[in-house]
Amino acid sequence: MAFTKVTAAGIGTTQPLELTGVNLAGVVTATGLYVTGISTFTGNVSIAGTLTYEDVTNIDAVGLITARAGIEFGTRPGLGASISDIGNAVFAGVVTATSYYGDGSNLTGIDATQIVTGNTSVQTVDTGSDGHIKFTTEGSEVSRFDSSGRFGLGTASPTNPLHISSSDGTPIKLQSSGANTYINFVNSSNGQGYIGYETQDMVFWTANSEKARIDSSGRLLVGTSSAPSSSNQAHYGKLIVSGNSANNTHCYASFITGSTAATQGAEISRFVFGNTDAEYARLDVALDGTAASGSAPGRMVFYTTASGATSPTERLRITNNGTLQLRNSPGIDFSQIQTNATGMTSETLDSYEEGTWTPQLVNQTGGTFSNQKGRYTKIGRLVHLKGFLQTSTPTTFSNTSANFTIGGLPFNPDNNNAGYGMVSGSMTSQSLRWLGAGMNGNNVTSGQVVPALGVVSSITGVQFWVFANNDVQSTVLNNAQHNRDWIVQFEVTYHAGS
Repeated sequence: MAFTKVTAAGIGTTQPLELTGVNLAGVVTATGLYVTGISTFTGNVSIAGTLTYEDVTNIDAVGLITARAGIEFGTRPGLGASISDIGNAVFAGVVTATSYYGDGSNLTGIDATQIVTGNTSVQTVDTGSDGHIKFTTEGSEVSRFDSSGRFGLGTASPTNPLHISSSDGTPIKLQSSGANTYINFVNSSNGQGYIGYETQDMVFWTANSEKARIDSSGRLLVGTSSAPSSSNQAHYGKLIVSGNSANNTHCYASFITGSTAATQGAEISRFVFGNTDAEYARLDVALDGTAASGSAPGRMVFYTTASGATSPTERLRITNNGTLQLRNSPGIDFSQIQTNATGMTSETLDSYEEGTWTPQLVNQTGGTFSNQKGRYTKIGRLVHLKGFLQTSTPTTFSNTSANFTIGGLPFNPDNNNAGYGMVSGSMTSQSLRWLGAGMNGNNVTSGQVVPALGVVSSITGVQFWVFANNDVQSTVLNNAQHNRDWIVQFEVTYHAGS
């Protein structure tokens, strides 16, 4: 053996060194080292060139390993992995790589189109016309991207960019770590709208500002973000509207039908007041006439439900010209605005009417009238009459001794009004005469005569009684006007029967 360098740490030489059965504990530096037998190295061996070995096990290599007949990892039997000299690789465990080379078509036991763990997978499918990506958990498809880029969650056939189908009553949950959560909507013009949950209120924004809110008490606030103070009765309303689309000085609420009303009575809007069991009242708005361009006649109809009934009945109507019409009502009750007199029996005004009537002579058998006119006004049960009679030919009577009586009253009097039952009355006449109490044949002057109700031949009518010295002296009789022409004009007020 030739050594060029021997130190306390080991042996050094620049020539090939062949050692057989030598145990070296120090450092060996050699240009070439050939080991043909069994050698044991207790320290690290650093080789700058190529290490050629046959059937060597347990090699820790930092650099590139070139093997002639393959490489095996692990101990037999049951190798962890092996690589053959023709390029085949077998791995018993998990393969982790940052990238793969090639299309994977020569891999066996692996589906290159999907990632699978048990019965959960992500798979790409390309049929040539219906390419998609589907996601499967526990053996069932749960979501999919279709060929149009639409994402279906819970459906394999999405119809919108995001399509969620679920049997769960709450298919979407949005959660923020802060106090407020919003959904932002933006269009191509950068106009923005929001739906948000602020503390305990739902808010709605359009054109970048809040327009409506449902607060924590369930009130719908439109045009304002806060309800009135608790000292204001409006505080308890479930719908609170403030301002309008133009300004905040007036509050507007518009109710518009979805179609054009054209026929009389066509309903425009309806407001129902009740609960889940019954309808207590109702307000209808309807067409009240013929609608045309520039003409929209309308009416308001008010309904209430009577005690013992289950559906409302019309009570009041305001027509297109502003007339108030009572319907199915006992009248107007004044009990809350007046002090009653002793003996009061009713505080309800139940009737008002105006019209014309035709004065007629009772027991008349002949003669004609050139004027036969009458008008009346009825307020409650109080009737005010005006009448005018003028003969054109002399009148004749079947009973000349009966009281001169004008009948045809528009309303029957109260039975208690016969005789002296007049509230008031007056008359004027021309050529009208009276008979009785020694004054036969004298003309009647209006200052002496008072109209009154009387009954003749079972007919109640207006009679004319002559007074003198506050006492009844006579009545005008038919025979005083028999075969004569005359004129009479009168005015009376009486109480109608019920």
